[in-house]
Amino acid sequence: MSNKLLHGYKRFLRNTYDLRRILRETRQLLEDLAAPHILPSEKSELIAKIQRVDDVLRKFPAIVAVGPLCFEVLRSIFGQDRVEQDDEDAFLRVVNPTSVYPPLKLITEMAVKEEIEVKEVQLGHSLLRDGLQVLVTKRWSHVQLDAVLPIALYGVRAAELSVDDLSDLRRLRADWPDLPLCLICMQNDTKERIQQQLNSLDFGPIVLIDDHNGFSAFVKSCLQNHLVSACLHLNEVQSTCIRSFILSAFDMARELQITPKRLQYVQDKESELHQSLIRVASDKQQEITELIEHTIQDMREALLDKASECEAPLDVAGNADTIQAAQAATNEVQQMVLSRLSSAVATQLASTVGCLQDSYVGTLQRCLESLEKHCLDAEEGSIRATDALRQSLSAAYSVEISACPSSPFFSMFDWIRSLMKGIPLPWTSPPSIDSGWRRTVAADILDSLSASKLARGICSQFRVKVRCSHDSFQKALCALENRICGKLERTEEQRVAIRKHHAPQLARLSLETTSMCDLVRYGMPRLGREIGRGQYGVVFSCDPWGGFSPCAVKSVVPPDDKHWNDLAMEFYYTRTLPEHRRIVRVRGSVIDSGYGGGCSPAVLLIMDRLSKDLYCGLRAGMSWLSRLQVAVDVAEGVRFLHAQGLVHRDIKLKNVLLDEENRAKLTDLGFCIPEAMMSGSIVGTPIHMAPELLSGHYDSSVDVYALGILFWYICAGHVRMPYVFEQFCNKEQLWKNVKSGLRPERLPHFDEQCWRLMEQCWSAEPSQRPLLGYVQPQLEAIMRRYQTGESMEAGSSSSDAAVQDDDSFVHLPSLENLAPTS
Repeated sequence: MSNKLLHGYKRFLRNTYDLRRILRETRQLLEDLAAPHILPSEKSELIAKIQRVDDVLRKFPAIVAVGPLCFEVLRSIFGQDRVEQDDEDAFLRVVNPTSVYPPLKLITEMAVKEEIEVKEVQLGHSLLRDGLQVLVTKRWSHVQLDAVLPIALYGVRAAELSVDDLSDLRRLRADWPDLPLCLICMQNDTKERIQQQLNSLDFGPIVLIDDHNGFSAFVKSCLQNHLVSACLHLNEVQSTCIRSFILSAFDMARELQITPKRLQYVQDKESELHQSLIRVASDKQQEITELIEHTIQDMREALLDKASECEAPLDVAGNADTIQAAQAATNEVQQMVLSRLSSAVATQLASTVGCLQDSYVGTLQRCLESLEKHCLDAEEGSIRATDALRQSLSAAYSVEISACPSSPFFSMFDWIRSLMKGIPLPWTSPPSIDSGWRRTVAADILDSLSASKLARGICSQFRVKVRCSHDSFQKALCALENRICGKLERTEEQRVAIRKHHAPQLARLSLETTSMCDLVRYGMPRLGREIGRGQYGVVFSCDPWGGFSPCAVKSVVPPDDKHWNDLAMEFYYTRTLPEHRRIVRVRGSVIDSGYGGGCSPAVLLIMDRLSKDLYCGLRAGMSWLSRLQVAVDVAEGVRFLHAQGLVHRDIKLKNVLLDEENRAKLTDLGFCIPEAMMSGSIVGTPIHMAPELLSGHYDSSVDVYALGILFWYICAGHVRMPYVFEQFCNKEQLWKNVKSGLRPERLPHFDEQCWRLMEQCWSAEPSQRPLLGYVQPQLEAIMRRYQTGESMEAGSSSSDAAVQDDDSFVHLPSLENLAPTS
């Protein structure tokens, strides 16, 4: 067997070892995340996929020679005469006696179970010493292929496949439909005829060879397929978790932003409701007085008839003609009259409160329920805020009309008067408690009622109940707010952990996994001449790689773990972005472990190569319409990133690449990040940085600001800095003046509509900056206007005159080329 195959197998073992390490670290990270419940809901499926990857990586490759010519196949490969022909139905395992790897006993489990003799042959071959197993058998049923990574061989001696050969192949395909199979022609000049026979049959993936070189290529292909399959499964797990982290970060950011506003909304709306209910009690007293008068008048006859039907209660002695019985009958009639009157008045009052309920309670109650749903750990026995809100609204239904006025003096006076009226004089006989007497008593009660006094009592009751409900609501809301604050603190801690630790660590593991997959499939890219250089990396031209051409390779050597994580997140965002015509596509990545002697490996990002960047394009000279088209393309690209939830944060001339037709694409997403994952770090290039970036609190509008500055260069037609920015020697002075409102000056040849759009984009207030959905149509309208010839002479002649770069112009390039801050 050739040295090429030996080197390929050793490389497979090294990659397997590295992939096991990545799998081990991934599994450990997921186990650490299981406790705080940050993993996605389908974590059981992820764990199952990890287990499948682990099962593949724990297996060793095995060359399986099967069929009637299996021993000849083995001798032709290893060139060993010690492998003798065995006519018996035996199972042969070939091992190296000095192998450092333990023998795989699972391979022969089926053979032992079926009581098939297992023989072992020792060969001193280097491949066998590195753990490769060789199995020889005449029947497929003797081999348990689930226990190994099989490399299946089948020897063919005749000029065409025999009936037995076809039967064996059909049986193999029935049991293992996706297993790659290598047919070895044992005689010369038979390959073409057998190939024609295979083409007419549907046997799945079969490779036909007639030399050892072909066998080496087949083994290499099988080993690569096993590695790529394991990498893809592992990367699927890692990508799923990273997507879940980003979505969780968005949810957490929304919760941190919305929850305080919800609490404030609940507080404000309940206060408005409370004040409205108090106003009802104060403003409606006269209406309630009139309501009581009308109600007494309307219900008088019905109440008198109902009172006459009441049965007289008996005293303890059973005598109904006593003073106590008369008093009890009087109280009964009074209670009946007042309860019915209270019900009627409460119904009328509740109709007024019902209007307030329609105005306030719908959104307020839903908001409260949403807040309480996430805080179910309320103290036992404490009232919920939603219950207190319902009590405020039900206060109108629980008012009661009392015959006693609210004043203590009048209360005592009326009590004495009613008592004297109820005590019979000595010279009078006890009343006869019948329907007439009860009707008379009910009439006296109705006549004694004062509508104004009753209205005051009702309003007083209503106010007391509303205040009590309001106080209960405030206590419940305070307790709810305390619980929510604690929950938000935990949410913020989790969000910081996701943003700074979990997602970057997993992204780095994902970068290592995909880089190994790309290296196995496409190999190491061949670097050409240097075409660019930045603070953290160098860009080279590249030969066609992975079927893509032309390519550029960005070589980055991360100096520490932070830069490793940042690079991994950049690669994840760019690799997982849907393909878009205005974004430079990253095609793959490879980690060069041998760079720098292996102490500091380099990450090679392979991407599409374009002709030049916008900086060089403006220096070389571009027409006005071409520059306008570049502005439209950049706005389209940034708008796409925002639609994906990403913020670029470093839009500048060097990060806009141009193709042969001067159409623009955005590149260098090194600072690109989802808005919810931003930690407030100060990043970007000073001239293009929005003033709020310095405070650490910003959003996607910083890209709109940078686009406004970029549009200034596009309209100016040169790469010189604005004159007002050249007055400063360092970025601190520049930032201070930008924060104070300093912006680029208007040049004489600027179009009025272009200048207004610039001013809107670099507005000091982020909320005043337009969205990209407005900017892009505006740019397209300007371009159409010039394409149709309107103001073409005034716009193109003056702007094209400014294209030529004046080398004698004194400027400070250090501000433009200052290293991005991170």
